[in-house]
Amino acid sequence: MPYLLSALRKYPVTDSLDPRENFVTEALCFLLSRSPTLSLALLEKNGIRTPGPIEDIKWETQVQIKGGFLDLLGTGENFAIIFENKVCGGVGEHQLGKYRDYLDSSAFTCTQRRLVALTPYRMKASDCQKHNAEAFTWPELCDLIHASLENGKIEDEVEIFLCEEFMNLMEVMGMGKVAATNLDALKSFYETNTLQASVTALFSGLRDNHDWKAYFENMPRADEEKRYQPRSVTERWGRIGIEFGTPSHGDWELPCLGFLALMDTRDHKIEPSQPKFGPDLCLTVDIDHRTGKKFLKGAEFYDSYMQLVKEFEALAKKLGNGWQCYDHIAHLGKRGNTWHPLYLRRPLSAVLEGHTTFEAQQRALENEMKKVLGAVIGVGGKCETPAFFELRKLIGKKSGKAAA
Repeated sequence: MPYLLSALRKYPVTDSLDPRENFVTEALCFLLSRSPTLSLALLEKNGIRTPGPIEDIKWETQVQIKGGFLDLLGTGENFAIIFENKVCGGVGEHQLGKYRDYLDSSAFTCTQRRLVALTPYRMKASDCQKHNAEAFTWPELCDLIHASLENGKIEDEVEIFLCEEFMNLMEVMGMGKVAATNLDALKSFYETNTLQASVTALFSGLRDNHDWKAYFENMPRADEEKRYQPRSVTERWGRIGIEFGTPSHGDWELPCLGFLALMDTRDHKIEPSQPKFGPDLCLTVDIDHRTGKKFLKGAEFYDSYMQLVKEFEALAKKLGNGWQCYDHIAHLGKRGNTWHPLYLRRPLSAVLEGHTTFEAQQRALENEMKKVLGAVIGVGGKCETPAFFELRKLIGKKSGKAAA
C-alpha cells in the first residue's frame, strides 16, 4: 500500500520542473488504495464488472515497462487497468498504442483489460477507439467521488476525509467540475471586484468605534490586553466580520459568537438563505469541531444544544424581517462542518436596502447588530438565549475550562 508523503518526495519541484501530473497521480493512487468503495466504483465506471476479491486489488504508480512508465496501474484477480493521466492536454496516440500492446501481451492472463486516458477534457472518441481505450476526465472522476459520498456508499470517516481532500486538490488545481461562466456576473465584474473591501470597511468601523465591554462580560477573550475587544474583520473561511472569541482551538472548546457577512459558503458547507439576494449577514455559534460533534443526536451535549436551537428559532421569529435560524447539525450528513453549528441569518442586502451612503449603511448594520447580538448576549434588554451560556458552563465544567 503506497504512502503519500514518501511518494511525493520522489518529485522535487525545480525551476524547470513542476511535477503536478505526478503529484495528482500519487494522490489518486493513495486514495484508491485506501478507499475500496471508490476503487470498485471507478473500476465499474470503466467497464470492469467482476474485479475479484477486493483485498487482491492493487494500485501502483510509475510502473516501468519497455520504453516508458505507466502512470497508474490497477490489478486484481480478474482485471488489469492502466490509466494514462494528463493534467493539461490529451494523451499522444503513440502512448496509447504502446500501453495497449503491453496490456495485450503475456504480462497479463486476465480477460478484463482496460486502458483509460484520464484528461482534463474528453478526448475524441476516434483517437481512443484506435487503441481500444476509454476516455475519462478529471471532472467526471470528481462527479464519481461526489456521488459516492452523497449516496452514502462511502461511510468510513477516513475514506470520506480523503475523498474531500482529493476533491479540494482538484478544485485548487482547476481540474474539478467547471461551471459555465455567469454572464451577469461577468458584466458586473469590475463593480463587484470592490465588494469585499467595502464590506470589510463596514465591519471595521463597527469594531473600532464601539464600546464592546458589555458584550464581553460573560465571555472575555483570553488575551488580557484585548480582553474586551472583538477580533479582526479580515476575510477568512469565506467570512468577514467581528468574532467574539479567541482563535486558539483550546479556547474554542467553549462556544463563541461571530457577527459577520458570509461571502463564500464553501468552507462552512451551507447554502445561502436566499441566493438571489447575495451573502447572508449571520450571527454564528462557533466552537472547536471536536466539541461540535458532541452536539450530534445521542452525543454528550445533544439535549443542551437542542434547547439552544429552540431559543434561536424563537428569537428568529421575534426578530422578524426575514431572520432565520439554521441548525447545521440537523443538516450535517457526513460532510458537514461542526466548527459552525448554529446560525441566525438574513441577507445582508436586505439590511442595507434603502441606505445609499456608506455612513447610512454602517448605521443600519450597527443597529441590526445591536438588536440581534444584544438579544443573544443580553445587552440592552433581556437575554433571549440563556441556553447559550448554560451550554458554555456545561462544556466548561466537562473540559475543565472556565466559562462564565
